[in-house]
Amino acid sequence: MADHTIRYMYPWREMSRAARSGDIGDVFFIQGDYIHDMWSIYQPGERRHTPWRIDDRNPQNILLGGGCHPIDNILSTVDSPVVEVFAYSSKMSVPEFPADDCYIVMLKFENGVLGKVFVSSGCSGHGMGGGMLAVYGTEGTLWNGKLYRRGVEPVTLPNVSDEAAVGGHGWGRSVIDFLDTLDGRIENPIPARTGARVVAVCEAGLESIRTGRPQKPEWP
Repeated sequence: MADHTIRYMYPWREMSRAARSGDIGDVFFIQGDYIHDMWSIYQPGERRHTPWRIDDRNPQNILLGGGCHPIDNILSTVDSPVVEVFAYSSKMSVPEFPADDCYIVMLKFENGVLGKVFVSSGCSGHGMGGGMLAVYGTEGTLWNGKLYRRGVEPVTLPNVSDEAAVGGHGWGRSVIDFLDTLDGRIENPIPARTGARVVAVCEAGLESIRTGRPQKPEWP
């Protein structure tokens, strides 16, 4: 899965590692947002316009195409299967886009952790909210690159991923891992099962929207 690139970037990589290392105790809630004004991408005539995204018959699904990034961050941080998904969606913010442009997806993990994913491609501005990852634990919180603990000043996590950011994605590091995997230097850090789990969460969310009921993902 060479294009799960956001997990390589600061501060999401550092926050995920801190949570997995136990720096905030036991995680009880985790969330991730994909808040991205894509008007110039959807709008014909704009420099960044990509026609396939607004194709009348097969438009891009922004939960799969954008929400995959925070979902990947969440799943790589919480080492437990998702057992239930409930979701809402709407189409209110981008007339040019022929599909839903806003999603809220709620997750329940087997170990009791709760999660939430918010996706918007028709908002004004980008990067608001909790960012691509926010993690809440029994002994601290990780938000926007900082570690918060009760009674002390927040601590900024050191940036060890600066070289990863290329064009707003983590290609500077993900491409190296991809090539090193092909050359047999490392084990595949993001195997196909990882991508399948992200898709399983999205599929369960879309089915929940269709039925109005919680869904159990087919966990690979």
